[in-house]
Amino acid sequence: MIDTDKYEGHAEGEWVIEMNDTGDECAIHAQDYGTIAQTFYRDSDKLFFATSRLIADAPLLLEEVKRWRKVYQYIHHLYSSNQKTVPLYELMELIEEEVIE
Repeated sequence: MIDTDKYEGHAEGEWVIEMNDTGDECAIHAQDYGTIAQTFYRDSDKLFFATSRLIADAPLLLEEVKRWRKVYQYIHHLYSSNQKTVPLYELMELIEEEVIE
């Protein structure tokens, strides 16, 4: 599993991409922090833009990992407390009520 504790204190807020005028460089900015990363065009538009978007989405991806970890831990708790025969629809309802915000 990914140790998400090592990301504590990262730049908060939305991260946005800003491309320079020539289109060969992107800066990723964090709200209330400024530039946190830069990407440079080499020889693939797809790689360049996908990498820039991946960096910009890092805070969203981190939150998704944390959310799914809660789901996993909740299912593990149900299983370890001998509630092994919870029907799937009930499990989904329990997860929505107990885990997903």
